[in-house]
Amino acid sequence: MLIGDPSPIENVLRIMKNRIRFLFVIISTLQLMSTGDDSVAHHVQGIVGGSVKMRCELEHPHIVNRVYFQKTVDGHEIFINGFYPRGPLTVPEEYKDRTIVNQTELSMEMSELSPNDEGEYTCIIFFSGDSPIKKKFHLTVTANYSVSIITIWGCGGDPADHNCVIGCSSSGGYPRSSVTWGAVGADMSNLLMRKGVPVFRQDRDSLLWNVSHVVILNCRRMLNTWITCSVGGVVSHAVSVCDDPVVHHVQGIVGGSVKMRCELEHPHIVNRVYFQKTVDGHEIFINGFYPRGPLTLREEYKDRTIVNQTELSMEMSELSPNDEGEYTCIIFFSGDSPIKKKFHLTVTRTHPHPHTHTHFKSA
Repeated sequence: MLIGDPSPIENVLRIMKNRIRFLFVIISTLQLMSTGDDSVAHHVQGIVGGSVKMRCELEHPHIVNRVYFQKTVDGHEIFINGFYPRGPLTVPEEYKDRTIVNQTELSMEMSELSPNDEGEYTCIIFFSGDSPIKKKFHLTVTANYSVSIITIWGCGGDPADHNCVIGCSSSGGYPRSSVTWGAVGADMSNLLMRKGVPVFRQDRDSLLWNVSHVVILNCRRMLNTWITCSVGGVVSHAVSVCDDPVVHHVQGIVGGSVKMRCELEHPHIVNRVYFQKTVDGHEIFINGFYPRGPLTLREEYKDRTIVNQTELSMEMSELSPNDEGEYTCIIFFSGDSPIKKKFHLTVTRTHPHPHTHTHFKSA
């Protein structure tokens, strides 16, 4: 052995120290792993009035002696519910009748959800002799808005400006959401002249939102347009705005017939046509054509109306004074906005002027 070389005893001691350090690292790592704390919050989503379940699953079997569920409120941990074999736990009144803890699943089900239940939750699992394990949850609560309603206050009253004032409203939703406008088969930005300030109102008790928005359209840019609005992804029924202000007069005699014809100046691919009558402010379907299936006709029109798909017309026979009124022809195209044509039918007991059939052309 050379002078200065470590002795066999020193070599053994050095090897033992290295092994002890290695074992210390392994033990420390295992201790950190054994805590099982989950730094990532598990996202849970529910709807107002519904229920959710927060489950604290363990990767390995443990002997669990108690579980607590807590909520973080203003930086403080508020006890919600749990189980403890040695005695009953005091559950806050607001959670007593709507939280159930399942000891086997290590879960808590919360029902009758409201926006107040949103937030951060922690599940703490205690073992015999081991460090507790924590699991975090983030609960989001939503509520579907009602189907949006479009209200029309004016449209084309003055030919000089020809503007429409329309509003969209929806209620009972959460969280707060804005109104989105759309035009069927067209660009809504081409119609918008001015936007009002959206109005948001929140109910103090339920915390649900009511939303409304008013805009002004420039109808000179696009006649016969169908628009929709949506709040929180719930879309309204399409309504017609910027209607062609021209009403075409049709005259007939009792017992006779008339034809309402919707001619187009330019060729279009028409996929369906509906004829309707306005009765007490409501649109009543009369007849039409739809290639994908038969249409249901009212008995009073079934045997005395004929629709000609080539002419885009409807002939009505056996006229009576009850047939008088306002009619609308709606022409639907592939990918374009529908076109509406209006008629006013007058029925007399004597022959009117020679022209009993009205034909018109429109762009």
